Amino acid sequence: MINLFQKFALTTAAVTAAIVVIDVAPAEADFVNLSGTINSGDLTGATYDGSFSFDTINPGGTSDVNNVYLGFTFNSSTNTFTEADAVSQPLVEFDDLGNLLGLDFSVNNASLGQITFNFSFVPGFLSAEEAAVFYDIDGGNGGAGDVVLASTDIPEPSTVLGLGMVLGVGALFKRETAKKCNKSTSKSEV
Repeated sequence: MINLFQKFALTTAAVTAAIVVIDVAPAEADFVNLSGTINSGDLTGATYDGSFSFDTINPGGTSDVNNVYLGFTFNSSTNTFTEADAVSQPLVEFDDLGNLLGLDFSVNNASLGQITFNFSFVPGFLSAEEAAVFYDIDGGNGGAGDVVLASTDIPEPSTVLGLGMVLGVGALFKRETAKKCNKSTSKSEV
C-alpha cells in the first residue's frame, strides 16, 4: 500500500522530471528541407528538392553543413547531388540574430540527361526568402530559380531521456495505483 509520503515523493519526482523536459535547451542542430523551381534560362520549369542538416547555429557567420542531398528533375531526367559533389565544403549562413539565411553549395559539371551545367545555391542577404539558385549551361543560357527552406529542430537527447523518465514514473504510479485497487477489491470480496 502506498502511504501519503510515497505518493507525495512520486508526484514531486514526476513534476520535477516534467519541468526538466520543458526547460531543456533546444539542440543547436537543424534539419532543413529545400525545394524550388527554375524560372529562367534553358532549364525553366526544372524542379528540385532536397535536404541538409547542420550542427551549430553561428550568429553572423557560417557553419559546416552535413548530409546534403539534392534531386533535380527536368524533362523526365533526374539526378541527385550530395556534399561529395560540391566544389568546396557546403556552408549554411546566418544573420546576426542566428536566423537561417540559406545554403552556400556549388557543383560544377553536373549532368541532367544530356545537359551539363554548373549550379550554386546562394543564401539570402537579409533573409532566407532572398535565397536563390543560379546555374549556367555549357553552350546554353543560364538562369536562376527560387529556394524555399523549411527548418525543423532536432531534439537534444536529454529531452528524449527526460520524456522517457516522465513516462516511466507515470507507468510506475499507474501500476502502484492498480495494485492498491486490486488489494482493496480482494479485501472487500472476502
